[in-house]
Amino acid sequence: MQATKTARTIITSQSLAAGAGAVTGTWNGTTSLAALLTARITNGATGPTIGCTVTVNVSNDNSTWRKLTAVTAGTSNNEIDDFAFVIPDATMYVQVSIGGNTGQAVTIEALLHELTSVGVNA
Repeated sequence: MQATKTARTIITSQSLAAGAGAVTGTWNGTTSLAALLTARITNGATGPTIGCTVTVNVSNDNSTWRKLTAVTAGTSNNEIDDFAFVIPDATMYVQVSIGGNTGQAVTIEALLHELTSVGVNA
């Protein structure tokens, strides 16, 4: 079997200031067979007072969102937290929201591994 996989950037690697609100990105999975979402939160030399939260929402119309799951990163100095989420195959749209950190900035990123087709080797 031959599989076609595509890397997607949902939220580019960027600094998120303390108390700045959330950064959000979306993905249209209506033509995808499967997906794996990853998120990374990196604290600076001084960790935040409250860690950053990664929330994964799903939708059937790309406008009404329901929470699939949420996790919160730690607050230690120089801590790196990696999270992976298997997106259910039936999911149509995914929204990732990262934010909520207080006290210090953090670096955030969300990437997606998309399975777009499966074929037969010639």
